[in-house]
Amino acid sequence: RRRGPLARWSSELMSAAGCHICELQAMNRHAGCLKRQKRSFLLLGNRDDMEAVAAMQIFEAAMSEVSQQLQEGIEIFNCSMLPEAQVLMFTQQGTPIIIMLSEGVLTCPLVQRVCALRSSQLVEQGIGTSSHVVSESALLIDADRLDFEYPDADCYESIQKNFLEHLEQTGQGMTATASVVSESPSKAAFSRFKWQNLRLNYDSKQDCAQGLVTFYRSLFNQLALPLSTHASWRTMVHQVESIYERSKGLSLVSHLPTTPSLRSDESRVTTWDCPTNESMSPSVHRSQSLPSLNSWWNRQTHDTI
Repeated sequence: RRRGPLARWSSELMSAAGCHICELQAMNRHAGCLKRQKRSFLLLGNRDDMEAVAAMQIFEAAMSEVSQQLQEGIEIFNCSMLPEAQVLMFTQQGTPIIIMLSEGVLTCPLVQRVCALRSSQLVEQGIGTSSHVVSESALLIDADRLDFEYPDADCYESIQKNFLEHLEQTGQGMTATASVVSESPSKAAFSRFKWQNLRLNYDSKQDCAQGLVTFYRSLFNQLALPLSTHASWRTMVHQVESIYERSKGLSLVSHLPTTPSLRSDESRVTTWDCPTNESMSPSVHRSQSLPSLNSWWNRQTHDTI
């Protein structure tokens, strides 16, 4: 009889503790869902320019602070910290692009490759590279003291000519075959995203060079958002808050509305192999190891824009 009340109290205590544990588990699951619902961006810039790299890192930190203040999740893939194949992989997957404007950014090999690939994606999806479409997949950041000069007609002509020369001078007509036997599994998984292994939706290299310039022209029909990297941190965060709100209008390429083809033969895709060009590779190489493709894919499939 004496142990009866104790047993009853113990049972009630265990029941209450069990309910509390279930609540904690539910909260953890909900937090996990919120964590997976991140918006992802590819931060692109001239990674051979140390001032531009510093500006990208400052911008990334400010964006993270703003997202934490709003209790929202974002993920920024900074091109200055990633191998080129991984940057092209994120581009191929349709990740929205944020471009940090600086001196020489439009002639940066990595920037040109990313923009040419994104232009090819938009054309292949049947929505083209109009100013409205491009503004939904990429935005511009104009940071101070990076000496960026907006392109004119002569600059566009020079970019098209030089990019075409890069495409024609190396490996024309060659079929790219990547040797992955001696590579580690993680590197082998990214081999198909190397520039020489990608296939673009253009009939010729001339069309690819023209597509790059067309993408640039549409890109600069939008207003670049200012960023004062030499101002106080409070000022920068205030500017980044506006950029953060603008970034909410960006979408994955696969989420952009498509335009049906008027003719059945227009759906035919003519591809050509991108030539290898060692001189176009950035002079600064990152030794950071490549993450597992499976882990990246699991994360990407749970992310929403």
